[in-house]
Amino acid sequence: MRSFGLWGVDERVLEHFFPELAPHLGACRFGDCRHDREPGCALRAAVANGTVGERRFASYCKLRDELAEGHY
Repeated sequence: MRSFGLWGVDERVLEHFFPELAPHLGACRFGDCRHDREPGCALRAAVANGTVGERRFASYCKLRDELAEGHY
């Protein structure tokens, strides 16, 4: 498979397609956390302590950014 699309998927819903992120959702310091640079981000903390894999989080971030830019 070379590519796929995420039609109908909203940027804020995308995180629910990554089951390993589920235990950390809603635990960020800010309710509107994009899991990018905000202090107190629970997802970035989970990556830092090894609970969430770096590659999976990077995949999530790439897709999130592409959705925000309107690529899908």
